[in-house]
Amino acid sequence: MSSIQPNTFKERFFHWTSEKTTRFTIIFIVLILSVWIIGSIITDELLTTPKNASHTTQLTNELVNQIIAYATPIVLMLILLLALGIFKRSGLTFKNLWKALWRLSFELVVALFVFILSLTVMHNYLNPDAFKNHSGDLTKLIMLNAAAFLCTGLFEEILYRGFVMNGLLSHWGNSRKGVIKAVVISAVLFGVLHMINLMGWIDQPDGKNFVTEALIPVIFQSFMAFTFGIYFGLVYLKTNNLLACIFMHAIFDFLLAVMELFENTNAPSTYALLLPAIILVFEAVGELGLSYFIFKKTDWSQITVAFQIN
Repeated sequence: MSSIQPNTFKERFFHWTSEKTTRFTIIFIVLILSVWIIGSIITDELLTTPKNASHTTQLTNELVNQIIAYATPIVLMLILLLALGIFKRSGLTFKNLWKALWRLSFELVVALFVFILSLTVMHNYLNPDAFKNHSGDLTKLIMLNAAAFLCTGLFEEILYRGFVMNGLLSHWGNSRKGVIKAVVISAVLFGVLHMINLMGWIDQPDGKNFVTEALIPVIFQSFMAFTFGIYFGLVYLKTNNLLACIFMHAIFDFLLAVMELFENTNAPSTYALLLPAIILVFEAVGELGLSYFIFKKTDWSQITVAFQIN
């Protein structure tokens, strides 16, 4: 803990994160998510989609809404990092970028695995007529997906790794136990808060099964986010590069989202559960295995603690 009497905004903020860690974590997450939710509600009202709109129009509006809603909290967090003077120290730098990207490249393996699985064992999952169904707007949808998931990567990595995990680390320190606590708790929060995706069920048409088509897939997604958070958290601390986490997070989500553009809505309903379950096992085993290897091979006493007075 810092013995410096907190006088400046920077000193008071770091004192708060290290001494009042639980309060900081809860308040900060609630504030940022509130800004995001309010932004989502406002954009939904401003960019309403007619009920008889085409599937392409609906997807386009959803992606535009997503980009606009994420913009405000991202800007606020970036301004805060600049005000604290830790923009680069928090990992928003090109230093060790390629090393970090290489360590996170397993996510590309997962995306490739999903793609191969969809072409082989579950070949009915993809719809070869997607080009026709999207009426020539496929390029626009792909570009919007890229922008939307870059925003997702920025938002989630800066929030959970950049602020929450660094706040926890400033309290417990960079001992092995401190790293375990900071990484696991931030990953748990990252996973649990993915349950907010159940809100999307409100807009679903009648006739859908809530348990099999919403609850169980979101639980799978939340557990995947948990293992994802542990893996990305350890790589981030080892390399002190948040840009790599942002880029790989965005690329992974983008590749899966592009696959969804080709999803066959007439595919067997079991695919809604079976495909996520297979991905979950493959990703969890790989990420937790790599996380264990990284943890055992790293001298955590040498890592950078961003929320700390020099």
